[in-house]
Amino acid sequence: MFRFLAIAVTLGLLGVNLGGCAAALVGGLIYKSTKSNEEKAAFVTNLQKTNLEREKAHLKPLDWCSEAYKFDKGWATENTECQQRVAAYEAGDKSALTP
Repeated sequence: MFRFLAIAVTLGLLGVNLGGCAAALVGGLIYKSTKSNEEKAAFVTNLQKTNLEREKAHLKPLDWCSEAYKFDKGWATENTECQQRVAAYEAGDKSALTP
């Protein structure tokens, strides 16, 4: 009887603890893949500024798909061209996200 009670209590505590972890993990994944419109606008503005500075220094501009993938994979794959390049990159073609 005591052993059954100990197992029941242990399983109950594990269920509560693991349930909290799963919720936090799912919440974190959702937060990670959804950037606010302000964050996206700031990203685009900063990328444009950086590319303008690179152009003045006679350097090649940064690739939008590569930089967007680093910023937010979900957002980058909304673009059809980037979606294909990201799929190729994740399939093993490491040159797919380099300009």
